[in-house]
Amino acid sequence: MCMNEYRSKSDRKRGVIEVDTKTALLAQIEMLNKKLAAKTLAEANVSHVQKVRCDFCHGPHANGMCSPEAEAEEANYAGGYQKNNPYSN
Repeated sequence: MCMNEYRSKSDRKRGVIEVDTKTALLAQIEMLNKKLAAKTLAEANVSHVQKVRCDFCHGPHANGMCSPEAEAEEANYAGGYQKNNPYSN
């Protein structure tokens, strides 16, 4: 009698659980591939962002962040300007 019970357990279909597991894993891999493709596309769109550029000196920084050296050079240039005045000494 014990032999019959043992055989009845081994007569079950095999592979049903394995097929379901494989199907689930394939579905997860497909989902991850789609997410990766979407993320890659989103990162590619970010590369089109314009770089920051100063409107005053055209340097690679935001407006108002100019270096003091550049301002001093401009002041010296303006200070060296002399009007053509024949009455000045």
